[in-house]
Amino acid sequence: MEIQVFIISWKGVHTAAASIERAARGAGFDTHVVYSDPDPGFCLQVPGGVTRLEDTTYWSGKFDACLRACRGQRMLVIHADTSCDDWPELIRRCLAVMQVRPDIGVWAPRIENAYFNLENAAIRGPREGGLVTVANTDGIVFCLARREVDRMAAVDYARNTFGWGIAWLFCSSAYASGRMAVVDTRVEVRHRVGRGYDSGQALRMALRFLVRELHPRERVQFELLTRYVGRIF
Repeated sequence: MEIQVFIISWKGVHTAAASIERAARGAGFDTHVVYSDPDPGFCLQVPGGVTRLEDTTYWSGKFDACLRACRGQRMLVIHADTSCDDWPELIRRCLAVMQVRPDIGVWAPRIENAYFNLENAAIRGPREGGLVTVANTDGIVFCLARREVDRMAAVDYARNTFGWGIAWLFCSSAYASGRMAVVDTRVEVRHRVGRGYDSGQALRMALRFLVRELHPRERVQFELLTRYVGRIF
């Protein structure tokens, strides 16, 4: 399949996840929801694929589950604490751009309340078509080309519970392979700010994760990209 859509869900956002799944599947796209919930009796009912994980599973474990289940040429990930005026149109736009631009390894929409926004992460742009080349994009809503999916599937996420650094890794990997990361300013997503874990612990795990997992060529790109942005986190 050309693109497979993964929705990340947890307690408090399951209704939104189901709504996104219905919109995407109703438009003809293959969908898969990866979720967790503290209630052992709860079952998220959606027509598409479903993977349930332990409630202690944070972003890295859910991302790893997406990678394991991905059979598409492209993997679009949507966190369910986001909203968009037209999810099917976002998916169509993502697919159309990546089909005609094989030099794009990472695609993301413009995200309101993103940590890495265009003001601090843009390298070049916007180009014709509204695409901005970026150093990094928050791992909130994004699409990976198959080469990046395969690369990220080879990564060990076990010691990086909260998943900080994942976006740095896939962006560095894309640039190291001669591709780029872009933000598409023609599509906008709104994100609800907030987290339920210790940022200090997440940061320490992420720094060790990047030291372990970056390949030499990726490390060169990572150093260049972080210098451009002026920070890692």
